[in-house]
Amino acid sequence: MGSLYTTQRAGRTSSPVEPSADLRPSERTFSTRGPDHPESPESPPGCAEADSALTTQRQGVSCPRMAQITLYHNPRCSKSRSVLNLLEERGVALSVVHYLETPPSYADLEQLAKRLGLSPREWIRKGEAAYREAGLSADSSDEELMRAMAKYPILIERPIAVRDDQALVGRPPERVLELL
Repeated sequence: MGSLYTTQRAGRTSSPVEPSADLRPSERTFSTRGPDHPESPESPPGCAEADSALTTQRQGVSCPRMAQITLYHNPRCSKSRSVLNLLEERGVALSVVHYLETPPSYADLEQLAKRLGLSPREWIRKGEAAYREAGLSADSSDEELMRAMAKYPILIERPIAVRDDQALVGRPPERVLELL
């Protein structure tokens, strides 16, 4: 069976439905039946029990075997679309954040920097007009760079995939497979 989508709107989750074009990526999570599905004969004991916020949703039941991946996504970016497709094809539980519409806060960016293990200088888009508009340069501090990314989210390199305490920039797109 292919991926199933569970729509999430205003804090409510609907029943699983087959994918359809009318669901926006920011309103869905992804799941698929596999060996770790609670209804599968190969499921480990206790798979249907949720023990953390980062769990895979399987037909309305949480499975602690695989944590959900959060993808900071820009649908206009071909690399970001490639990463999204790569994860969808593998049936990965996925939360999509359209970071241009819902920008991360400064505190969120601090957490991302820790998870990435990179200086903001290594994941800021220096070629964007907003970089110059914000008055940034090679001499800008990490704090200045992250404040600019919070104010101008177009400066955030994309896509960024996060799983538990790890994150990486999906360039090349296949790099996200390291999180699986």
